Amino acid sequence: MKRYYKKTIIIAPHADDEIFTFPFIYSKDNIFDSIDLLLLENDKKRYSAAIQSAKINSFNIKCPKEYNLKGLYFHEKIELLVDNFSKLFNKYDLILAPLMEGGHQDHDSSCASLFLSKEIKTANAEIVLYSTYRNFDFFPYIYTCGISNKNFSKEIFSVKFSNQILILCLKTILFCYGSQYKTWILLLPAILYSYFTSNINKFVDGNNLQFQDIIKKIPNKPLYEIYRGLDKERWMNSLKHISNKIILKNNKKQ
Repeated sequence: MKRYYKKTIIIAPHADDEIFTFPFIYSKDNIFDSIDLLLLENDKKRYSAAIQSAKINSFNIKCPKEYNLKGLYFHEKIELLVDNFSKLFNKYDLILAPLMEGGHQDHDSSCASLFLSKEIKTANAEIVLYSTYRNFDFFPYIYTCGISNKNFSKEIFSVKFSNQILILCLKTILFCYGSQYKTWILLLPAILYSYFTSNINKFVDGNNLQFQDIIKKIPNKPLYEIYRGLDKERWMNSLKHISNKIILKNNKKQ
């Protein structure tokens, strides 16, 4: 049975993250009337590329100026993200957001913000989480693509996948994000591994997950700590502090 979505939004921390949603967006399992692409990072060069991606894929692009987000600093704007994300639940049927997986700290911050907003807002919209890249389960110093069965075994679901989706991904990368070719070349082996292990068409149902559930899924040694020197515990403590502050503020309103 096909799933029908009237209004969908893709939360993309950075331009080109939307490509990881294509197996879901272009699956024959789903029908979409309207898809908005919400870009969080304020980067003029990549925004221009995202405009082209939106045209090719018939997305409506949104990039609110008040975010003013820069790569690796999303955690400093968690409260702003929570406030804005809480407004999405009654506006859209479906929210596609990055998965908490320890690959890129900005992706994890975005995912955490969405689930914090879910704590304080009745969630009418469905939530589907997409994977970008993460640690390899058995050796954290190697990156891979696809969802870890170890973390989300109960929430994982698959969509029908066709090779045409790979062509659409390649077309978007070549014609829109050519300037990011080094990143995509580095990711290519991991993407192919995900394809041949039938992981590329898997997503996570986030409807029954809560904030406390998803923060437990972060690897002991995230990639951003290994290669970028971003301390996981400091980020977690900051996140928990903001979480307590937001929940306390919401309880006072009630």
